[in-house]
Amino acid sequence: MKAEREARPPEPPRDPRPSRESRAAPDATASSTPSAESGERILASAREGILFVNADSGRITDVNRYVEDLLGYAQAELVGQRLWEIDPVTSHDSTRRAIRRLSKQESTLLPALSMKSRAGDELSVEVISSIVTVGGTRFIVCHVRDVTKERALARANRLNDQLLEVIHTMGQRDREMIRLHAMHISLNACTTHEQAYEVVARNAETLFIGKSGFLAIRKGMQRLQTVASWGDEPMAPPVFAPADCEAVASGKPHEFAGPLESAACAHVGDRPGTGSLCVPMTIDGEVMGVLCLQGPKDHAPFDAPRRRLAVAMGASVKISISNLTLRESLRADATVDVLTGLHNRRFLDHSLQREVHRAKRNHSPLCVALIDIDQFKTFNDNRGHAVGDAALRELGELLRDTVRKSDISCRYGGDEFVLVFPDSSLENTRMRVEQVRERVRALRFGSAAGVPGRISISAGVAQADAVSATSAGLLLVADKAMYAAKQAGGDRVAVGPSPS
Repeated sequence: MKAEREARPPEPPRDPRPSRESRAAPDATASSTPSAESGERILASAREGILFVNADSGRITDVNRYVEDLLGYAQAELVGQRLWEIDPVTSHDSTRRAIRRLSKQESTLLPALSMKSRAGDELSVEVISSIVTVGGTRFIVCHVRDVTKERALARANRLNDQLLEVIHTMGQRDREMIRLHAMHISLNACTTHEQAYEVVARNAETLFIGKSGFLAIRKGMQRLQTVASWGDEPMAPPVFAPADCEAVASGKPHEFAGPLESAACAHVGDRPGTGSLCVPMTIDGEVMGVLCLQGPKDHAPFDAPRRRLAVAMGASVKISISNLTLRESLRADATVDVLTGLHNRRFLDHSLQREVHRAKRNHSPLCVALIDIDQFKTFNDNRGHAVGDAALRELGELLRDTVRKSDISCRYGGDEFVLVFPDSSLENTRMRVEQVRERVRALRFGSAAGVPGRISISAGVAQADAVSATSAGLLLVADKAMYAAKQAGGDRVAVGPSPS
């Protein structure tokens, strides 16, 4: 659709060979790669990362855009370097040994290579490699796939499976373990953290009859927040420091049975006639929260079964909440554009179709605006991709802050954005998009030669017909109007006719 709007000169094909001056390698062994035609065909069709590595020197001779986006490094920063020496690789020695093994085998698999992006994100990538020989020179073609989230999910599932195995073993002959297992199932059925916290409080009061307690979850590095409590006596302030809990500080369960036995946690204190047991909830070596119980009035210590039950409950809660957090993150990733924070095209496809049906049913107006940044490729080339990304982020934030809660703002792809305005007339929508255009003109970005950069937008507005409009037809009309705005010089809003 975008190709129909702006005629731009095609970019020159990307040649994987390092013969270009910008890719001069330190030694002669990295002086060539597979032919430009074959390399370009591979790079252009790949939906995964591809690196070409000279098998003798270990130097990178080319990468595709997937690798650049994954690692946050430009092609020119990677080409010419030995694979085990580039900044994203976190284990240089093991990577060097792996490359040497690769150079002696026709094909091999590295299931988990640890890397770090320029933004500091820890990555785990799967590398499948094969050897090709071109012109007497041997190259390792590495196919790279980001498996960070898959491994995180697998790790959570392994922990979940381990917990279920423990609960199954202990719960066969213990009524409390059966109750704990039921709680675990209820937690796994929760779709929000608030639901999970209610399940914890309700089951803790049943499992630990006559005892008070609370669940606190870590919020950042400096505080723990109480999210659930039960029993008659409040035990902790709404927020307290991690250092106030001995269990969080040590990473081990901490029991206070009296001043002669151990120190009381600062968040509980040495209350007359009370004891406490705090169980830290640890995931991958980091404490994510604490489960705390108040003991009987005579300072009697918790017996072994109660201590085991508290530890088992803490393990169940931590796995369930960790899985819930991961599921929420995956759901968000499926419908949210990472760079701008707006909804993505997948979300738009479903929501616009729903809004069209609603407008037809209620005989209410529905308008769509398709927005495109004028000459954004030139802006990127002149200012750099970092400034270009900043421009996209700020535009996304502007759109999110401008629309109503009932409106929908999406990144359609590249430098295109779509706004959906339910219950908004064509004229009202045009005026609102004009306001957006004016606000965009006031944005300023990183300067070049002392001159700050700015962008402008062209927008096409379309209104759905109350009888026959479809989401695809509505977007097509908006797209044609936006193209007309660009043809008229850009930095303007054009209105299209209602679709027939």
